[in-house]
Amino acid sequence: MKKIFFLLFTSILLISCDDELIVDSTDCFEVKLIDQMCGNAILQIVDASFTGVDKTNWTDGDGTTFERVFSANLPCNANQEHFEKGAVFQIRIVDQPIDETCGRCAAILPSMPEVRNEIEIMDGNCNSL
Repeated sequence: MKKIFFLLFTSILLISCDDELIVDSTDCFEVKLIDQMCGNAILQIVDASFTGVDKTNWTDGDGTTFERVFSANLPCNANQEHFEKGAVFQIRIVDQPIDETCGRCAAILPSMPEVRNEIEIMDGNCNSL
């Protein structure tokens, strides 16, 4: 009877597990900017083997599907004029938004991934900007 209970309990745990984990806040990784408007960004994780962050698959309005994506606000301290589609840069996930005292327009992209993370932009050596 103990074996049956153990197998049942283990099966329930395995079924309820999600392969997407919350990243350790010290982890730095590369993302590609899929699109952004007024600091509302869609980011794609570049390294396919990196599984330490909440992410999803998402299809844009043109029918193109992107894997390993999430939405985020580009922090105010990031020079958003330099963030064009296709830009690759390093970030880390943070618990709270980084200094959001700047003004932002209210426009958003027509469609964004449901998964959202707060980010900090890092330099090329994974140091805070």
